[in-house]
Amino acid sequence: MLGDDYGIVHIGYHKTATTWFQNCFYPFVKSHRYIQRREVKDAFLCAHAFSFDPQVVRARLRLDEGLLPILCEEELSGSFQTGGHLGALSKDIAERIYAVLPQAKIVVFIRNQIDVIASAYTQYIKQGGTYQPQRFLFPVRYRKHKGLQLYRGWKPHIKPLFFFDHFAYLGLIRHYRALFGMDNVHVFVYEAFRRDAHAFLTGYAEKLRIILDLNQLDFGVRNSAYRYWTLRLARVLHYSTYRGDVVDRGCGIPVFRSKSLKRQLDRFNKTRFAGRVLSPCELLGSEIVAFIQEYFAESNRQLADETGLPLAAYGYPGTVE
Repeated sequence: MLGDDYGIVHIGYHKTATTWFQNCFYPFVKSHRYIQRREVKDAFLCAHAFSFDPQVVRARLRLDEGLLPILCEEELSGSFQTGGHLGALSKDIAERIYAVLPQAKIVVFIRNQIDVIASAYTQYIKQGGTYQPQRFLFPVRYRKHKGLQLYRGWKPHIKPLFFFDHFAYLGLIRHYRALFGMDNVHVFVYEAFRRDAHAFLTGYAEKLRIILDLNQLDFGVRNSAYRYWTLRLARVLHYSTYRGDVVDRGCGIPVFRSKSLKRQLDRFNKTRFAGRVLSPCELLGSEIVAFIQEYFAESNRQLADETGLPLAAYGYPGTVE
């Protein structure tokens, strides 16, 4: 039996090294039992809100057996490509987790919104997207249909689109704190991990009472960013793919299979012909970066005050004088 400690739930956000934690960190933990992300997604994300059964999830994930569990899945915090849910799914998933693991330690990684939105746009292109940053990030401006609303998306059968508030972290953190208590919600800055992964993970493991040998870990990059020419090629060639993993995209005559094209683009991205990785300002444009700076300023100031996180040291919007 687990007693009073129900393990760790790492909810993301997207683009904060969750893939690395899933593949290169949690599977090597000796003090906990890492549950594969597919099992986590099936258990928490696939049930209808009114048919979700906490006891069924506990049994399916074998939470009362053996070592304390570790769950890590970035979709638990919601998806940046479905901003039209307006946080409703993120809020509901938090309540599902609480119903199943009411005394869990919640782990939240956040990232400077300028960088995370640039990375999210790159991910959109990698997954089959075709639009320029302006159209992806401000979909309402490019939709003339009178029925378009943020809560329902472009058409009733299509998922909602990007919405900036997904990366206003304060609301979701407050909600988790209200459910699990201040001491059980641990918020970490992705930039600290990126600056010195070994030093960060030493403190991380100590704080969460995780036992593992850091020297056996592979600190290599797991999700490399598309470089300049790879991005340009991908955005054009995706018009000719049969399907992609995104909905908000343009389509032409299907010629390539998306998975096959992605493999070729990944190979090309590793060559010198791919060019360099663009800065967020180069990728998104100065006007969008300025918009992001202003949009998240007040929320980040409150987040810094409430958490004590050194957001100013990492240039978060609104925290630097």
